[in-house]
Amino acid sequence: MRELCVGVLKGYKKPAPKRSVPIPRVVEPAAKAQPPSGSPSAKALTAAAGVAAVLCTAAYYPLHPSILKLSRGLGIFKDPKGLQTAHGLSHLGITGGFPAGFLAASALTAIFAAASLRQLSKLTQIHSGFTQYPPHKPSTKRRIRSSANERPFLNPQTYQRLPLIRKDTLARGVLRLFFALPTPTTTLGLPTGQHVSIRAVIDGKPVSRSYTPVSNDSDKGVLELVVRVYPDGQLTSRYLARLRDGGVDSVEFRGPKGAMRYHRGWAKRIGMVAGGTGITPMYQVVRAICEDPEDETEVSLVYANRREEDILLREDLEALAARCPGKLSIWYMLDIAPEGWAYGAGFVSREVVQDRMPQPGEGSKVMLCGPPGMVNAVKGLLTDMGYKAPGPAGKMEDDIFVF
Repeated sequence: MRELCVGVLKGYKKPAPKRSVPIPRVVEPAAKAQPPSGSPSAKALTAAAGVAAVLCTAAYYPLHPSILKLSRGLGIFKDPKGLQTAHGLSHLGITGGFPAGFLAASALTAIFAAASLRQLSKLTQIHSGFTQYPPHKPSTKRRIRSSANERPFLNPQTYQRLPLIRKDTLARGVLRLFFALPTPTTTLGLPTGQHVSIRAVIDGKPVSRSYTPVSNDSDKGVLELVVRVYPDGQLTSRYLARLRDGGVDSVEFRGPKGAMRYHRGWAKRIGMVAGGTGITPMYQVVRAICEDPEDETEVSLVYANRREEDILLREDLEALAARCPGKLSIWYMLDIAPEGWAYGAGFVSREVVQDRMPQPGEGSKVMLCGPPGMVNAVKGLLTDMGYKAPGPAGKMEDDIFVF
């Protein structure tokens, strides 16, 4: 239709554009705080008390004759007529003595009940919502009891002194030394098969040697050493042999040291060849196996000495063998055997190694400790049997472990 429109009508006025009228913004008043959920309002409590009073009053009128009769019978109101005036309600036009008193009591009861319920509601309010709790509550600090007194004694970095409390002679030139740990409950902290270092100053120079204790962590409060005193030994003849027991003298210890850390399951069968004081690490391993009822490792020990009286820890070893039959077998070897000797004589020969050591294979290990000549000879015999020769430094993975 736009193309049909021609010209402008006479008297036509273009309408003025519409003006926008601003609409005033209405700010709603803040909502009143609602009472906590689960708690009745004060108005509701007051109304409930008033309703209770009205109901009591309404129930009075139909029951008035019966109540009055009952009161006379019980002697509660001997002269009800004397209660004709209730001064507190006379200005309201209520003149009945007993009704007026009843209404007054009802009103007072309603007021007291409303006030009591209001206070009770404050005590029983259940505050809900996360805003009712602080944004952060500091955790309580637990006091951890210091376990300094329960730490093992040994320290691999630092030498520490222990007093010598007892010194026994086991055999010719062999001493058993007992040192007291700091407390009667202190443990040594020595893994099975490892050793400790002893340090002393002799002629102005520090001298140290390594020894394997015969005690373990089950022997609390004590460290036990078995040492052979050599005539030309600096640390043994010139120091350890001269120590005074009874706590007079003390010795410096550091450890643990060594590559061996025996544990259950390391082997199924272990062969041991020891000579002289080389029995000490063997004794430590044997003791750990026999004292562990779950360790089913079988041990065959060959122990070589010069004479029968030189056998160290014999009573202890045989007590362990009797304690765990089937786990430990012992075969003694003597250079000079007495008449009627029931064990081996002479050197540890090929026949002894083949008869007493487990056959090489998975689960079989051999430990060696003693004089270098004996150790080297037995290593050769074992490699001839099929054992893999160990490296220069002993490792737990070796078939033949040399202490």
